[in-house]
Amino acid sequence: MMTDDRRIRVRRLAAVWGIVLGVLTLYAVVTMVTEAGIPCLFHLITGLSCPGCGISRAIRSLAALRFGEALRYNLFAPFILLYILYCAGYASVRYVRTGRKDLLMRPQWLHITLLAMILVWWVVRNIIGI
Repeated sequence: MMTDDRRIRVRRLAAVWGIVLGVLTLYAVVTMVTEAGIPCLFHLITGLSCPGCGISRAIRSLAALRFGEALRYNLFAPFILLYILYCAGYASVRYVRTGRKDLLMRPQWLHITLLAMILVWWVVRNIIGI
């Protein structure tokens, strides 16, 4: 049986997720209609690609089930998306169960490994020009 505290946390979490999904949906619609996205300031200043360059287009392609196209825009987009979903899910469940709002998630090796892979991807994509 769910306690009153948990019910309140579930309602708060549902409201937050509703807002987040609403904003993401609005952004997706605007970018699909206008073909405009958030410009990469790092790329504008340096001419080099950052690890996240092309991620908006890649996520749009993933949503349309065009996996090859998504990987061409940003090879790491599926991994980053899965990582974000894992972190959001973990934090959501933890908040509902305990009321804790921190993002100290386990396993730590997952975060370190992903960060190392992103840094390697950043260097490699600029060396070979993708």
